[in-house]
Amino acid sequence: DEITYRRLVSKNGKRIEESKLRTQDQEHAERVRKYARKARKRGASVQSELEASEEEALRKEERALEEIVQLYEFSIRGRESVDGHQTLIVDFTPRPNFKVTMKEVKPLKKISGRVWISEDDYQLVRIEAETLKSLKFGLGVIARLNKGAHLTFQRRKVNDEIWLPAEAFFQGTGRSLVFKGFRFQARSEYSDYKKFSVDSSVSFSSENQ
Repeated sequence: DEITYRRLVSKNGKRIEESKLRTQDQEHAERVRKYARKARKRGASVQSELEASEEEALRKEERALEEIVQLYEFSIRGRESVDGHQTLIVDFTPRPNFKVTMKEVKPLKKISGRVWISEDDYQLVRIEAETLKSLKFGLGVIARLNKGAHLTFQRRKVNDEIWLPAEAFFQGTGRSLVFKGFRFQARSEYSDYKKFSVDSSVSFSSENQ
């Protein structure tokens, strides 16, 4: 079988070091070998095993999205032009009595905010979110993000065909094992988008069990 994957070759306009490219290839090859072992046990092809895994990930994502829609109460606040795109402004607030079943969604019970949705293609243009309560990471042992942390994320439509990240801003306070209390502020800006494709394939031979 021939397997292709996406390979990050440059960042901020600079080519990724060869050693890091080799690490990406090695990690991908290991994933392929893992699926190859599963495929042999089931008498299936590696490609079908990968497709089954992707389908399961997609189903899990769809379940999470359905639960997010049920978790939040949405209210339309108006319309606004953002970067020349007419958007619908929607506030979202977690329902206090809703029981979340997926662990990936549970942190969202402590987050509220506002989104700007493009009226032309219903794509996310901007989101502003804030933590309503403290959020714990690593079971609370590694770090805790305090109430009031703020996130802003904006996307830009490039070449009038695809929405890509434009800017992200994150600030707040927290605690960890290393720092009893810390304050952070981070901003990322994205530009100079380039359209290209890179394919890489990995071949493998049968392994003795």
